[in-house]
Amino acid sequence: MYLLKSWKESLKFLLPSNLKLFFLVTVKAIITTYRLWFFYFWPLILVYMLTEPAFWMHSLTTISFKQISVILLIQHIIYLLIFFTMILAVRSSTKRKTLAYFISYWRHFISWLILGVSMLVIFGSLVCVRQLLKIGLYTSIASGWNLSEFYMAMVIRALIKSVVLFTALATFFTLFYIDTRGTVGDIWVSFLRALRMGKYNYPFCLTLSFVLFALFLIVAFFILLVAIGFVDMQLYAVLAIYKICNLLFLPISISFFTNFYIKRLHDQFKLYVRG
Repeated sequence: MYLLKSWKESLKFLLPSNLKLFFLVTVKAIITTYRLWFFYFWPLILVYMLTEPAFWMHSLTTISFKQISVILLIQHIIYLLIFFTMILAVRSSTKRKTLAYFISYWRHFISWLILGVSMLVIFGSLVCVRQLLKIGLYTSIASGWNLSEFYMAMVIRALIKSVVLFTALATFFTLFYIDTRGTVGDIWVSFLRALRMGKYNYPFCLTLSFVLFALFLIVAFFILLVAIGFVDMQLYAVLAIYKICNLLFLPISISFFTNFYIKRLHDQFKLYVRG
């Protein structure tokens, strides 16, 4: 069965001889991505974090779903722009990666934002926020909480995202879509190709997802412990720090899955581009 054969081939990346080369190439890509992306787009993280105080201020002082949903919508758009530009920074390209290179993909981004991942993410988040507002949880969770409960919630969330290959599929989908003409129809084709790549490489992607999330949670927990040791923080401040850690860790996850994508697309090109 070809599926099992593909799984076996993907797991060969974990062999010491292959893993060393894969790791070194990825580390180089990570360094390049950090340098390139932050040179052009560091203000995006600043703007993203400036929306966080506004979000909590409205959450704790008003029950206006409209105001909070607008702030949350802005956060998601900025986050998606960060993710998309990081993908462009790490992917292979014959073009020189100047600001003009990133701007040249604006059509792809608009379609990707409106018709792709963004609508699913925004819809799900707004529904959750609306339910929280209805039962009045924001005030209570901000006034009484502990780090262990917060961390356990983040661990469970990370495990779920790992099992469904959230970051891997998002990366594969975006990479496939960027390599198309950028039409609406290409979104569906790219989505199917991303699912196919996830399906035929599930064991390796699952393993890598677990490793990356574990590394992220360890680093984030350490930073939170250090921060809380100096300042008595409320939940919204902890969440802000957690989000910053998540944004800063994104290039690492994206670089690993992008390099894997490049390798598997080369090895199994006909499997992923059929139809």
